[in-house]
Amino acid sequence: MKLITPLLALLCLAPAAHAASAWEGLVTLKITGPGIPGQFVNYSVRNGIIRVDLLGGDYGSRLVDPAKKEIINIAPGGKTYTRQPFGPAPVMKPGWQVEKLALTDPIKGHPTSHYTVKADGTRAEVWLADDMPAELWRLTEGAPWAMALAGKSGLLLRAIIRDAVNGKIIMQMDPETVQGMRQMAADFAPPPDAKEVAAPAPAAAPPAAAPASKAGDDAPPAPAAPRPPAPSNGRRR
Repeated sequence: MKLITPLLALLCLAPAAHAASAWEGLVTLKITGPGIPGQFVNYSVRNGIIRVDLLGGDYGSRLVDPAKKEIINIAPGGKTYTRQPFGPAPVMKPGWQVEKLALTDPIKGHPTSHYTVKADGTRAEVWLADDMPAELWRLTEGAPWAMALAGKSGLLLRAIIRDAVNGKIIMQMDPETVQGMRQMAADFAPPPDAKEVAAPAPAAAPPAAAPASKAGDDAPPAPAAPRPPAPSNGRRR
């Protein structure tokens, strides 16, 4: 019994240790819709870092690192990159609606949370993986349906976005590959020969409208604030 007890203890602990380990692998989604002949996007995951690559061209890459609370944007060609700290989560706008459905469909063997979202003239069904922590809205380029899901955790596994008025599909994202696999550490950092450049400054807010001039008031209007130029080397995806 003295020899068996440690073995039994090890076997009992193994499932818990496995469950606690972070998922590592690759998710490939196919994007279709009117005017979209079939585009693919890769989400690669390693140690909690998510790499986003739009396939079919040199679009650059995005690395989202929750531990460091930063996003690295690697420019097309991999010669330059920028860093930016995490910004605050978006606030729900009036009229946006998010509902979590009781039905949770597994996708490619992964449990999911199923949401319906209404935002800015769109109605979306979205499936997020329960076992792949991620902030979806940080992986997109400001899509309202994704922004409305701020605070919900899970890597995107499927989405159907429709026009809220006529119900026609605007865009659909379906899983081609959801595979647990070892990822190369080098793919989750800027290329070693890439140069870090300053991130583009945020666009200046438009100046407030000047009050209507009174009759006889011929003073010239105040000039608009100039917009800071964006750097020519390095491009945000």
